[in-house]
Amino acid sequence: MGKLLKVLTVFLFLLTIPAFIFGLANFQKRELLIGRTSKLERAVIELASTIEKAAPEATDPATHTSWDIDEVTDRPLDAPAESDFWESYEDKLEASAEERIIVSAEELSRYYKMGPDGKPVLDHRGLPATEGPGTMSEVIKKVAERAKEQYTLLGQTRNQLIAVREKLEEVAELLNEEKRLRRANLAEIKTLKEKITSLEDTIVQKDAEIARVNREKDDLQDQNNSLTNTIAERDQEIQSLNATIAQLKEEITRLSVDHGEGSRSSGVSGKGKGDILLAPGDKGVITRVEKEDAFVIVQLNEETVKEITSGDFAPVEMMVYRKTGDTEIIVTRIRITNPPNEKGKTIADNIFGWEQTPVEVGDVVRY
Repeated sequence: MGKLLKVLTVFLFLLTIPAFIFGLANFQKRELLIGRTSKLERAVIELASTIEKAAPEATDPATHTSWDIDEVTDRPLDAPAESDFWESYEDKLEASAEERIIVSAEELSRYYKMGPDGKPVLDHRGLPATEGPGTMSEVIKKVAERAKEQYTLLGQTRNQLIAVREKLEEVAELLNEEKRLRRANLAEIKTLKEKITSLEDTIVQKDAEIARVNREKDDLQDQNNSLTNTIAERDQEIQSLNATIAQLKEEITRLSVDHGEGSRSSGVSGKGKGDILLAPGDKGVITRVEKEDAFVIVQLNEETVKEITSGDFAPVEMMVYRKTGDTEIIVTRIRITNPPNEKGKTIADNIFGWEQTPVEVGDVVRY
């Protein structure tokens, strides 16, 4: 009996060696399974927190501004056609759910479905049920379903973004074309404004010329009226003298005088309006030439303006010179017929027959 116990003791001792080895291996497997399960739990919890608990919905109807798609013409439109892009736009894709799925480690640790008595519920096979409410499988199933729904919503959002991008590119092309046309229109408007300004200046010059011609016309009419009155007075004097001569002839005949005394007549000189007295020297420059109308615009210097405007204005003639190298040539002779304006500019006629060479801007006016 003692020998048998010794044999059994040795045999048990020998069996404990592989048992110890297998125990160490199982312990390592156990630690591996525990660590893997713990990491999976943390990953599922973290992943679930990024998934929306329910699909978001747009609470308030959004209002979008439609854009005009009619052609741009000079025809005014009170109600232009507008784009229908926003009719197919889903506002709910912009909304975001406030709640996320929250999963605890306790929920993931419930592998079996537990009954009210705290014992696992058996399935149709008589084994503990691993699916159903309250189990880890049910939690993971709900998370996966919501993940699929959220992935579908993400696909719809991407499609909506593609549609928005394409429409934005279309609108950008239209905007670029309209801005190009706008720049061209602004350039044309600027050119037209410059032409209008030039025409306005020409109108002002023509009005000044018309006023000058009207003043000359009035002066000539006054001179004509004065000459007419003078002629009438001279005619009366001639008639009076003829009557006197006739009386003298009758008296000579009556007195029978062979020789009559000569008579002396005295002339009386009157003093009319004199010319403007100007100091010799340069008086200004030519700033504009109108060849067709034979007049120029003269910019007078301040001294000349004071000389001309110091008394009653009367037309004055001046010479025009041009410096070529070291010599000066005579260009023409002009007649200033109007007093200068507040800027010292005045209009002068290019006297016919005096022009030696065509007058140009920058020629010097000298008295």
